[in-house]
Amino acid sequence: MNQEEWSVSWGDYDLNFAAPFGLTGDVSARVQLHVVQKSSGGAVGSGWFRIRRDDFNDPSLSQAFDVIVISNIDLSDGHVRGGLGTEIVRAMAAKFPNALIVGENPNPTAKAWHASKLEVRFPSRMIRLAATGAGARVTPGKMLDSRELQQTSS
Repeated sequence: MNQEEWSVSWGDYDLNFAAPFGLTGDVSARVQLHVVQKSSGGAVGSGWFRIRRDDFNDPSLSQAFDVIVISNIDLSDGHVRGGLGTEIVRAMAAKFPNALIVGENPNPTAKAWHASKLEVRFPSRMIRLAATGAGARVTPGKMLDSRELQQTSS
């Protein structure tokens, strides 16, 4: 498998993604993230995601969706609560426009971010966080809305 890389710019940030083992195949692909602030040239964040193929079935649509699993997003102080984390998720969703999104960590901070930001911005794509590991779509039976993938200004 060959490494795949892509970058997205948002305001003063470059979001650099890399899938060390590629993105093809049925296995869960791991995607690494490195966030660089353009003005300083310094690293201000990192994270990683997984792509699980045909991992969520919406019985109302009789359709299985790929799933983007937010495993971790870690941003330096001064770079949080300004939309950067949500833009990182949007960039991943744009790369995989037919996938649903779920977080892996159901801690109170993550749940609040999901409810107040991600479920509002990406309602047709989100799977609610659940401590049991099983989640439900925020909008079951609804087709994915491509308007959710439009980039916002910073």
